[in-house]
Amino acid sequence: MAPGGGKASGKDIPYEIVTCNMAPELQQTGIDAILEACLNGKVEKDIATMVKRAMDAADQGGTWHCIVGHDFGASLSFDNKYLLF
Repeated sequence: MAPGGGKASGKDIPYEIVTCNMAPELQQTGIDAILEACLNGKVEKDIATMVKRAMDAADQGGTWHCIVGHDFGASLSFDNKYLLF
């Protein structure tokens, strides 16, 4: 899927998708989980936990990892069709 972005409907949270190779339905689930967590979470740790739990519940086939913050380093390995960055 091509990179993209937008605004959440009814919410002023702009977002940008840098890269994604997920199925469109799972991608939308991820975007919805992220936006909901950003609206309700108080600190980055809580936001990451909310997103991880939502994705774990949506996709019963694996374990998800979520990193939230302005400054972080990462080396990512992932299964094909399971990346939203």
